[in-house]
Amino acid sequence: MSQQFNDGSLSQYSEDMTAYTLEQVVQWRAALERKAKEQEERERSAKANSQPQGNAHSKS
Repeated sequence: MSQQFNDGSLSQYSEDMTAYTLEQVVQWRAALERKAKEQEERERSAKANSQPQGNAHSKS
Protein backbone atom coordinates (compact mmCIF):
# COMPACT_ATOMS: atom_id res chain seq x y z
CA MET A 1 0.00 0.00 0.00
CA SER A 2 2.79 2.42 0.83
CA GLN A 3 4.34 1.70 -2.59
CA GLN A 4 1.16 2.95 -4.29
CA PHE A 5 1.25 6.09 -2.15
CA ASN A 6 4.90 6.66 -3.03
CA ASP A 7 4.20 6.14 -6.73
CA GLY A 8 1.32 8.62 -6.51
CA SER A 9 3.45 11.14 -4.67
CA LEU A 10 6.28 10.70 -7.14
CA SER A 11 3.89 11.11 -10.05
CA GLN A 12 2.44 14.30 -8.54
CA TYR A 13 5.93 15.63 -7.81
CA SER A 14 6.96 14.90 -11.38
CA GLU A 15 3.90 16.72 -12.74
CA ASP A 16 4.53 19.68 -10.44
CA MET A 17 8.18 19.91 -11.46
CA THR A 18 7.25 19.65 -15.13
CA ALA A 19 4.73 22.48 -14.77
CA TYR A 20 7.25 24.60 -12.84
CA THR A 21 9.99 23.97 -15.41
CA LEU A 22 7.65 24.78 -18.29
CA GLU A 23 6.65 28.04 -16.60
CA GLN A 24 10.33 28.93 -16.14
CA VAL A 25 11.01 28.26 -19.84
CA VAL A 26 8.02 30.39 -20.85
CA GLN A 27 9.24 33.27 -18.67
CA TRP A 28 12.80 32.90 -19.97
CA ARG A 29 11.59 32.97 -23.58
CA ALA A 30 9.45 36.05 -22.93
CA ALA A 31 12.43 37.81 -21.36
CA LEU A 32 14.64 36.94 -24.34
CA GLU A 33 12.00 38.20 -26.76
CA ARG A 34 11.69 41.48 -24.81
CA LYS A 35 15.47 41.94 -24.82
CA ALA A 36 15.65 41.22 -28.56
CA LYS A 37 12.88 43.73 -29.26
CA GLU A 38 14.59 46.37 -27.09
CA GLN A 39 17.88 45.75 -28.92
CA GLU A 40 16.15 46.09 -32.31
CA GLU A 41 14.58 49.37 -31.21
CA ARG A 42 17.95 50.70 -29.97
CA GLU A 43 19.62 49.73 -33.26
CA ARG A 44 16.79 51.28 -35.29
CA SER A 45 16.99 54.46 -33.22
CA ALA A 46 20.78 54.63 -33.55
CA LYS A 47 20.51 54.12 -37.31
CA ALA A 48 17.84 56.83 -37.62
CA ASN A 49 19.95 59.23 -35.55
CA SER A 50 23.01 58.59 -37.73
CA GLN A 51 21.16 59.53 -40.94
CA PRO A 52 21.72 63.08 -42.25
CA GLN A 53 18.93 65.49 -41.33
CA GLY A 54 18.32 66.69 -44.90
CA ASN A 55 16.75 64.42 -47.50
CA ALA A 56 19.47 63.92 -50.12
CA HIS A 57 17.04 62.20 -52.50
CA SER A 58 14.49 65.03 -52.77
CA LYS A 59 14.29 66.94 -56.04
CA SER A 60 14.40 70.74 -56.02
